[in-house]
This record gives sequence, structure tokens and C-alpha cells, in this order.
Amino acid sequence: MKIGFLFSLLLILTSCANIKDTVVPPADTELRSGLSGKVIYSEGCTYNDAYLKVSHYQGILRIPTPSYFGGFPKSEREKMLQLSVQSAAFAFFSQLQQTGVTVRLLSADNVPEVGSIMLKCNISKIRIGIYDDGWSGYGSAGDFWEAETEFNLKAYVSGREYSLTPVTGKGQIKHAPISPGSFLDAVILSAKIATSAINGSMFGVVKEGFIDYEIDNDAKSPVEPAAGLAAVEAAKQLALIK
Repeated sequence: MKIGFLFSLLLILTSCANIKDTVVPPADTELRSGLSGKVIYSEGCTYNDAYLKVSHYQGILRIPTPSYFGGFPKSEREKMLQLSVQSAAFAFFSQLQQTGVTVRLLSADNVPEVGSIMLKCNISKIRIGIYDDGWSGYGSAGDFWEAETEFNLKAYVSGREYSLTPVTGKGQIKHAPISPGSFLDAVILSAKIATSAINGSMFGVVKEGFIDYEIDNDAKSPVEPAAGLAAVEAAKQLALIK
């Protein structure tokens, strides 16, 4: 029993030491070739009936810590999720563009050309886990945070509907946004999560499809690489549509 416990503890400590920021690899030549010339129109992402959750873990055994018992405050969890939904939508479409496809806003002013793809996007899941750094490193749960995202997509080409297999992505970022006893850093960070933008506008989750942001290139959230990896999986399916 003791040996099993110590072995589990060793695995946790080893995994903590090896945390690296998740990086979305560039699209390979085959994928870029399959997407060459494709044009996608979209209004952005909805998040109807989405599963949204932030969990906070403390200690080397990674004990879930509720808001009312020294955990991440409920109000801040909700704020982080709202910002993360927007961040996920932008990261998804941004990564799609980096795979070689052209992404354009579907609007009354943009009439899709023949053969283009109209893409409907719904974010079905964003799960965030925060593993804090304890008290000055003592009793650390790993000092990182992670995210999992899931997107449900439908593509329309020349009046034909294609239901894509749901795509998921997981990402990790070193250094948890909070430490016990102080949530100031978390408040500041949660306000920065979804600030990346292209010319002040980006695909979002509001009805208009686009939302405006102040640009902040220092924001770092695991939601972004998670959504980026999901976009790569989506791109592989879109490349097969003829």
C-alpha cells in the first residue's frame, strides 16, 4: 500500500518537473497542399449548451479546492471562462488560416464565391485546470495550468452539408495564474487572456461574429494552443471536402 502511494507520488512529482508550454506545430506540406485555394466563410463560434469549467488544485496530491475554501473565486472562474470562450474562437480561426486556408467573415457585404466553404462553429467544451504553486513552491500542485477544448463543426459547400467529427485539443502552460492567499495576479491575468487581435477585430462569440479588443501580446493561456490543435484536426477534415 505504502509502495503504491509513493510510486503514485513520484509520478506526480516527475510530471510536474517536465511541464512544457504546448506549441502548435506548423501544418505539414501535405495538409497545406490539400487546403491550397480553399476559402472558408464563417460568422464565428457560438457556445450553445457548452460544458465550461475551471478547477483549482492544491498540494502535491492535487486536491480539488472549491471557491469557498481558499480556491479560485467563483466570480473569477466565470470571468476566465467568458474570456476563454472568446480566446478559443480566435485561436481556432487564426490557426486555420495558418494551415493555408483563407478565412473570411460571412456577412451581408461578403458574398461567398462558388465552391467556397461556409463553416458553422460551436464550442462544446472548455475545461481549465489550475495546479497552483503552493506557498513559495512548498506543497506545489505543479505550478502549471491546462485546458481542453472541443468544437462541433458543420461545413456547407454548394448546398451540401458536411457534419465534421468533433475536434478537440489540449494545452498546458507553465506557471499557474494564482497562489493561495492572493488572487491579484489571477484578476490581472484573466483580464488579458483573450486580448489577441488582428487589426483590432477578430472572430468572436457574439451574435455579430466579430468583437473588438485592446491588443496585448503578452497574454498566455493554455486555451490558445488547445484551440489551435483542434483547428489542425478540423483542417485535416476540411481538406477532404471536394
